Amino acid sequence: MYAPVDPSQQCTAKSKQSGERCKRRVHPGASVCIIHGAGAPHVKKSARERLQALVDPAISTLNTVIITGVNQGDMGNAVRASLGVLDRCGFHPTQAVEMSGPDKGPIGIVQVDLSELSLEEKVAMVGLIEKLGIKPPKPGEER
Repeated sequence: MYAPVDPSQQCTAKSKQSGERCKRRVHPGASVCIIHGAGAPHVKKSARERLQALVDPAISTLNTVIITGVNQGDMGNAVRASLGVLDRCGFHPTQAVEMSGPDKGPIGIVQVDLSELSLEEKVAMVGLIEKLGIKPPKPGEER
């Protein structure tokens, strides 16, 4: 019924009917699967605490991999570990969005006379502007 799971990643609960160990995968940071209680608030809290306790050792391990890699000429592992750290800290490659108009040409600026729009169109436009994270100025407020 379930694909084989590494015993270290297998739910520790046992079936009441058969007495066999559950074959489901444990929920991250927990020792049981969702069916056997990993979704309970106290289990989620304990799982978060266990995962949080692994942060400092993980950082120390990455530090060791980077330094050892550089010292032993294993630049592949050193670079991979370094990229992982930098990525998690927000120093990832620049992400850009390229936009173009019809026929791959430049985007033109469109001016619309708002008085020609219906109330529905104006409400929709305000919703789109807010989705973009732009807060329209309130009446009498300058931009």
